[in-house]
Amino acid sequence: MKPVSGNGKLLWHRLGAKTIELINENVHVEAVRDDIDALVLDAEVLDSILKDENPEKKAREVEIKLIARLRKHAGNPKFKELGE
Repeated sequence: MKPVSGNGKLLWHRLGAKTIELINENVHVEAVRDDIDALVLDAEVLDSILKDENPEKKAREVEIKLIARLRKHAGNPKFKELGE
């Protein structure tokens, strides 16, 4: 990983190119997956919640759906921080 602070810049300068080369040699993407659930929380969704007769109830429904989807991936560390 490239250092975020100034402390590791010299090390990255020295080893970064080789690190990237090794990653590129060993990571292969077969195809882009399209079978993953998409959850869109955009302005349209927020607007529909706010315009609903009972926005608290509608927001709770969205929250429940979001929690259910996150629970499907409970063991996946990519989703842990998002779920918290």
